[in-house]
Amino acid sequence: MTYSLLDNPIKKPPRTLWVIVAILITLTGLGLLFAYPKIFPDSTTELATFNVKEAPSFFKAEADESVIEDRQLPSLVKYNDSISGFSLEAPPEWQIASNTGVISARSDSCGTNTAAFFPVKLTNLNFEPKQLLNDFGQIITSTFESNGGAFNLGEINDENKGIATAIFTGQACNNQIRGSLSASVSENKGLVRMSWAPQSDFEQLDLTLKEIIKSYRLTGSADFLKLSGSKIEIASPENWTIIENEQTIIAELNDKRVLVTALPLEADDSPELAIDNILQLEQDAGYEMSDLQIVSNKTETGTQADNQSWIATYRIIEFTNSNQKYRAGLTSATYSNLNGALISWKQAPVDEFSEQSLRFASMEQGTRLLPDNGLIEDTDSTYQLPIIFSVEEESVLTKLALAKKLTSADWLNIVLGYDRVINQNEEFLAPRSSQLPSGIYKRSDGQLFEAK
Repeated sequence: MTYSLLDNPIKKPPRTLWVIVAILITLTGLGLLFAYPKIFPDSTTELATFNVKEAPSFFKAEADESVIEDRQLPSLVKYNDSISGFSLEAPPEWQIASNTGVISARSDSCGTNTAAFFPVKLTNLNFEPKQLLNDFGQIITSTFESNGGAFNLGEINDENKGIATAIFTGQACNNQIRGSLSASVSENKGLVRMSWAPQSDFEQLDLTLKEIIKSYRLTGSADFLKLSGSKIEIASPENWTIIENEQTIIAELNDKRVLVTALPLEADDSPELAIDNILQLEQDAGYEMSDLQIVSNKTETGTQADNQSWIATYRIIEFTNSNQKYRAGLTSATYSNLNGALISWKQAPVDEFSEQSLRFASMEQGTRLLPDNGLIEDTDSTYQLPIIFSVEEESVLTKLALAKKLTSADWLNIVLGYDRVINQNEEFLAPRSSQLPSGIYKRSDGQLFEAK
């Protein structure tokens, strides 16, 4: 008798089987409302204008005539991200993204012209804007250099209370660029804003970039994710169905889901081989994957919080099942102190996969193999699933989140950043943007959560 992990979780698979978790999409969140040059708006009525409407994508564009009235600007549209909980305005042809851990508006995939936002939660409430700006100056310098560019930060001006500013020059996307960087702090939140354009086009684009920068708002719609699982832990919206048995845990909604599994491996087995094995396993078990094609395949290395090194492969595939074409992203990670791999399989119809990538990324923040799981021998540590971006998602800023994780002793990143919280003995991941100065976390429905 054959089994498919995609069809029916099985109790006792062979040694090279999995523990797959189906998680699906709709991500949590980020956000932080900074109205330039003020950090917060004067009243909550301003937020009411950013209500999220039903649309096929989590980014919605709707014309905003007030932005372009009486100004020599290209037409700007308003984008609402209903998962991370922010909105901004940008030219309609620009690319808006936050699934890489950075909120950015780019004129092209590389980022020839870019406006970017880095909201943070302060762990040091005495942290000054100049210090925050200096931190990001160092991080961005390293990021640009790792992408073959250059970043030269000018003198930091912090004469105005609560904000520090600087101009910079450098090289990105094969252009000599010029731009500005600013940092604001208020209570337990901070925000770094950044924009640049080629020096030859800077005067022409300067006003457009300024309009994008000051349009950034928090919409208050960022999700809380509920934590589930006794052996492999996942995070998912409360309306997703969770199925767990001895080897698998699945979170799904309709035809979208992510599958996560733990797999014993031989010493020389690679994470890429593990992906090959699971694909072959599913096809041998009768799961239809006709017209299977590899869209992209990449491998990254890194270190998790306890200094364990990992190697991970992220492969995107497309296939047909029951006359429906799907796209799936498979992540397989091996660790320096683990005799096996942690694997996820996230899947959606091909025309929905891209718009669900932010939800996938948020849910993967809570995917981890727990100690003493009984699935892989000698696991006495917690293993977090690495987040890897596809080739299609790469830009000049992509490696920033990967290399640095955007954390320090004084602040934590808010984009795709979550804290473990508790409410009535149930554990959740709360977006860091939801933490009040008192330390309590407040969900959009008014419920309060305490830090775990």
